[in-house]
Amino acid sequence: MIYTEKTKKALALCFEAHKNQVDKAGMPYVFHPFHLAEQMKTEEETIVALLHDVVEDTDYTLADLEKMGFGVSVIEALKLLTHDTSVDYFDYVKAISQNEIARAVKIADLTHNSTLERFDYKDITPWDIERQKKYFKALEILGEVPYKNKYMLCICCGATTFNKDYVGAFDTCPICGFNDEDLVTKDITLEGARQHFIESKKIIKYVLPLGLRREKMTNLKYERKPSKNEITITGLSDKNVTEVVIPDEIDGSKVTEIGDSAFWDCEELTSVIIPKGVTTIGVSAFSGCNELRSIIIPDSVTTIGAFAFFNCTRLKNIEFPNSIATIGRSAFMYCKGLTSVTIPNSVSKIETNIFSGCTGLTSVVIPNSVTAIGSSAFHGCTGLKIIVIPKGVTAIGSSAFWGCTSLTNITIPNSVTKIGLSAFFNCTSLTNITIPNSVTKIGLSAFFNCTSLTNITIPNSVTKMDSHVFLKCDNLTIYAQANSKPRGWDSNWNPDNRPVVWGHNGQ
Repeated sequence: MIYTEKTKKALALCFEAHKNQVDKAGMPYVFHPFHLAEQMKTEEETIVALLHDVVEDTDYTLADLEKMGFGVSVIEALKLLTHDTSVDYFDYVKAISQNEIARAVKIADLTHNSTLERFDYKDITPWDIERQKKYFKALEILGEVPYKNKYMLCICCGATTFNKDYVGAFDTCPICGFNDEDLVTKDITLEGARQHFIESKKIIKYVLPLGLRREKMTNLKYERKPSKNEITITGLSDKNVTEVVIPDEIDGSKVTEIGDSAFWDCEELTSVIIPKGVTTIGVSAFSGCNELRSIIIPDSVTTIGAFAFFNCTRLKNIEFPNSIATIGRSAFMYCKGLTSVTIPNSVSKIETNIFSGCTGLTSVVIPNSVTAIGSSAFHGCTGLKIIVIPKGVTAIGSSAFWGCTSLTNITIPNSVTKIGLSAFFNCTSLTNITIPNSVTKIGLSAFFNCTSLTNITIPNSVTKMDSHVFLKCDNLTIYAQANSKPRGWDSNWNPDNRPVVWGHNGQ
């Protein structure tokens, strides 16, 4: 990124304007303008890249930016980039094409926003693919050819992705997993190929977009597993039911699974009893049951699928039996009513986004069996005050504690080797953190805007430090055991030039 007084001013404003926003992939929104700004070649382009969404998506106005001293060419480019919804989208893009600063920023913006690799394939919907096609058309208007030598089109799910690893035709789509050889080896039609991947659950949300409603039937909906005397619960007959007691047997067959999306958006459901014998709670099984307050999980359950209780905002407590080995990504995301959680010692990883947005969560007990804390695991848990990371953990994922604004103290064990990007981003109440001498890398913006942090010691073991690690840590003094900046530390690791004591011996 180009660093001048004006770009630094824009950088600070960008962070302030977007600090509480996330993008469609659940990542901190400020990463998007930062990513664009890193690609710009002039001071004006860098400023516009950082501020390109400030007027459209926040309370700031063009007049505010003008008063802050940003020049005429910057204001004119930002005016063009701010979309007036009364103007046709492609007319808006054509206007941008006439301004070189706005055009450079918009090309980078559209390229980044049309990259589906930012999402987990299970999160991609038909609307994401349609939006991607719209952005490709906009890129063509701006003089870019999005498909040529850069992208590949999947004939199964329709996704277009960066062609980084393949030359010419691709082997396997990284989004839905489709392999073009399947049309030959499986001797099936293209529609059959799509159905094959639907059934194998590789594009779940492509088939089940948000808001889909199943037809009403009488009693519980269920399916008998082929070649097995077992039952999978697939849905409810009446979405207005408030309490459900699932039987352990139906027609002489044992109930062993709550199927994917079985109770999706049953908005009146308040309590569920799951019988002993059930081993799996499927993907999105209770997603969107925002009145659900009580659920009993038996000690036969081994797997809770991704998004299983997503947005169950009134769920206040849940007890995990020791039989559980896997709790999927985003399983309890946005369960704002949860106040405390104890992870069973049968679990080895805290998955991505598992408790993201659980704003009421104040206490979490993580067992010694856990070896990794995934990306955004506790993202936006604004009520979380103290957490103890167990000794077996080796990595703290990107944005793991992003926006945990009540977190005051955290102890990192000497088993951790990597602190991921934005791991403690915007933890404004954090006053004390100890980095052990097992840590070798600290990621981009790891302690961004930790304004209450007054001192931190960086051990000799840290050989790689990314950029912006301590940006906006306005009260921080850094104590480094190294005698001078190690070669593997980014030149902008400390862009605010916070005081550094080199050769610190711990006294």
